[in-house]
Formats: sequence, structure tokens, C-alpha cells
Amino acid sequence: RVLTVRDAMREAVAATADGDVALVFGTEMSGLSNDELARCGIAAAIPASAEYASLNLAAAVQVAAYEARIAAG
Repeated sequence: RVLTVRDAMREAVAATADGDVALVFGTEMSGLSNDELARCGIAAAIPASAEYASLNLAAAVQVAAYEARIAAG
């Protein structure tokens, strides 16, 4: 499943009630391989401008961490 990062973090935070949750980030050059992505329960998409269609790794981690904190209340 592919969800927005906001929805994915809501589900991730809720899933911590059942056990550990891992946030997995790929490399800046190539992201995650298809095999790595297939092992993930949810893929989170961060909406971006068409002019800047991707974020560097640090920015993506910051956005995910922010959304996780907001979801955790």
C-alpha cells in the first residue's frame, strides 16, 4: 500500500500498540530496491512540487519524523 506520509505515520504510531515499528529509508541515489520495498507493509509518499519531484534523505527523514510526532500527539 502507498499512503501519504501523514496517513502512514498515523498507522505506524497506532501499530506501536502491537509491537515494534521500523521506518525504513533508502539511499539518496536509488531509494529502496524492489525486494526491500516488498518487505515493507506501507510505502509513504511525500507530496512534492513537480519542479522538485524528490527530497534528499535528510529532508525526507525530517518530514517523516515531524508527521510521526504529530500523529503521536
